[in-house]
Amino acid sequence: MQGMPWAPALLWAPALLWAAPALAVEGTVREQGTGNPIPDALVQVIGAASDAAPSGVTDLATTDSKGRFTLDAPPGTLLRVLAPGWAPAEARVPAEGRLDVWMKVAHGDSASSEIVVESDRDAPGQSEQHLDRERVLKTPGTFEDPVRLVQSLPGVTVTPEYSKTAGDIAVRGAAPGENRFFLDGIELPYLYHYNQYASVFHTRLLDELTLIPSTGPAQWGDVTGAVVDTRSAWEQPARPRGSANLNLVMGGAEIAVPLSDRWSVRLSGRRSYLDLAERDNPWYTAFPTFWDYFGRVEYHPDRQQSLGFLAFG
Repeated sequence: MQGMPWAPALLWAPALLWAAPALAVEGTVREQGTGNPIPDALVQVIGAASDAAPSGVTDLATTDSKGRFTLDAPPGTLLRVLAPGWAPAEARVPAEGRLDVWMKVAHGDSASSEIVVESDRDAPGQSEQHLDRERVLKTPGTFEDPVRLVQSLPGVTVTPEYSKTAGDIAVRGAAPGENRFFLDGIELPYLYHYNQYASVFHTRLLDELTLIPSTGPAQWGDVTGAVVDTRSAWEQPARPRGSANLNLVMGGAEIAVPLSDRWSVRLSGRRSYLDLAERDNPWYTAFPTFWDYFGRVEYHPDRQQSLGFLAFG
């Protein structure tokens, strides 16, 4: 009878000694709102599975370029994630499935913040108008085609409707045929489809646009009119993304997909479709027919250099 009080303690001893086994957990650290991965984030263990209070801090893992990490920890373990410029985030290891940690950009004096300083670039010509992506995308009146913003710039006029030069522009009195258009240094025969209705490439590809109305630098050769120099986007996509658009005249889509840490592919295509339902007559063109495509396989050895294999028509 003297040993009876110890029996409950002996029965509970295995439960006190048992601990949840460590599991291999895969997780990602992303920006809240955009879902962009956060590389080089430090994942720490700050709490045991059965207690939310810190039980000593242990560095466990660091995220890779895709924001991914792998750790061995029991379910319920409290983790803290730290990254420069981001507010600390906490999460618990789930019993099963992936662990997704979402972080917000840090604000305040205690955290570093990104400061963007903008300044006007030096123009190589006597006169130049430079439009970056933010400006051309947010300017109203372009009918979701930022390249049409060129038509509203000072000194630019649109050619008469249904003329033989429809689809071209006149700049500072120069004839439409005297202008030159470029995309990433490749000269284009014209800039717009069907009487300035749409640009000849998907506008989601546009990164910046420069108009040199006259007296251009020697790099453009013996041009006598204006130069419209457009540059496409080259940033490495963090994850697959795409878009589709449809209106009463044309439809199209574009997509950008990362193939690896350094390779990606960017595709787009558009076509008018009214001509599929009705044909024109010899005297009047009522149903426009136009199309364009763009495909580029990109290699990004680092953040300063990019190499591409392009198909464009």
